[in-house]
Amino acid sequence: MHRCGGSLINSQWVLLPAHCMDVDQNLKSWKVCFGLDSAETCVGTDALIRHENYNYQQSNDHSHDIALLHLSEEVTNMQPICLPASEEFLSPGELCYWAGWAATGGMKSATSKARFQTPVPIMPFEVCSQPKFWESHLTTSMLCTGFNLPEKLKSSCRSEAEGALICKSTKDTAWELQGITNFGPKNCLVDRKPQVFTRVSAYNDWIADQIKKYIYEKTIA
Repeated sequence: MHRCGGSLINSQWVLLPAHCMDVDQNLKSWKVCFGLDSAETCVGTDALIRHENYNYQQSNDHSHDIALLHLSEEVTNMQPICLPASEEFLSPGELCYWAGWAATGGMKSATSKARFQTPVPIMPFEVCSQPKFWESHLTTSMLCTGFNLPEKLKSSCRSEAEGALICKSTKDTAWELQGITNFGPKNCLVDRKPQVFTRVSAYNDWIADQIKKYIYEKTIA
């Protein structure tokens, strides 16, 4: 069963939403698959690191929705995506792509998946945090995508989708992982309910620290 979408950030680490693991944290039941159909490669996982302050199930708070999965073997046939600079902020209106996997038929009953890639503009934080949008649900470690004009602003129909917000680097030709799918409306075409992502640049230090800690503990074990 397809459960979630993540991003390969180096040959043995995948960055993904922490909420993906709310249903099942037993790593033996998880595999991470890359590619499509006959070219698909699947590997096991042997470590999960969720942000220590993520607490959605108890508090209904979407903050710190970020996690790392360590793969049981290296992936050498896929190009990892770059991470943005620490505390980098995107300009409102900048066009990025929401890309990833969506379960066909809904996450609870899905047995297959479909790949998607949708162009979306960055929405100003001061707009997305207004009462008519997401108000108190939003923190500065999140970012929104959507159209600022009310007659255009509609939610997508990808409430069951998980993936990444990828944007072209302003410094070179690389693509960067700017966002991880966090939350959005539960229904399609909802007015003033843009998609919200965990802002990756707010967690660069956390990502680097967790990977270093894992390597250190494995070395001395």
